[in-house]
Amino acid sequence: MNDPRTPAQLTPGICSVTLRAKSIDEVVRIAADAGLAGVEWGTDVHVSDSGSAARAKAATEEAGLTVLSLGSYYRAGDFGDFGRDLALAEATGAPRVRIWAGALGSQEAGEDHWAAVAADTRRVAGLAADRGITIAFEYHGNTLTDSPRHNA
Repeated sequence: MNDPRTPAQLTPGICSVTLRAKSIDEVVRIAADAGLAGVEWGTDVHVSDSGSAARAKAATEEAGLTVLSLGSYYRAGDFGDFGRDLALAEATGAPRVRIWAGALGSQEAGEDHWAAVAADTRRVAGLAADRGITIAFEYHGNTLTDSPRHNA
């Protein structure tokens, strides 16, 4: 495990959702022209099925960029089907899937919600690990990661 005192290594990239109205090829061109290293492909518009996942992977690699992650809209705590997200991550070559920490803000969530999010996160992290993929939370409003403070 990494030493938490070691500074994080950051990779300059862009989330495709920033360019929702652009095509996969346009997102890649913009990222490459900006000198970025890679793209996080979002499942809301750009990568929604196996065909778009394959296109995103090919376009990213052809431009000399890296698929950094898959931006899913999975909400830990729902105990939903995570298979689609993992299949899309594999199809794009994404080493990680970004998920949301629950459906309530940290100030509104009770112990049961915190516990459900933790349990479901362990579940999906195990499913992902079986495929060599990691999980990451998004720092996002109305989730348990909406504040850098621990509120549980």
